[in-house]
Amino acid sequence: MAQDVDTYERDTKWLPVTASMTDLINQGWRIVSFNNYETEMFEQNNASYTFILFNDETYILCFLVDPAMFNAKSKCRALN
Repeated sequence: MAQDVDTYERDTKWLPVTASMTDLINQGWRIVSFNNYETEMFEQNNASYTFILFNDETYILCFLVDPAMFNAKSKCRALN
């Protein structure tokens, strides 16, 4: 009898965080990882930035898509 294969899929929190990334950093959250991705394959070049923030055993992912100087919007999600 074949065993079921574990797909390693687990329920994960993905909850919107109401604070901005700026507010989180000002509250003591630390950036522990950063990634930048740019593409211009089919459309105008879009820059996408991903940050992992950490504070007191909690991790938050924050995204910035095509930020402009003095005009950036973050989208943050709690993972745990």
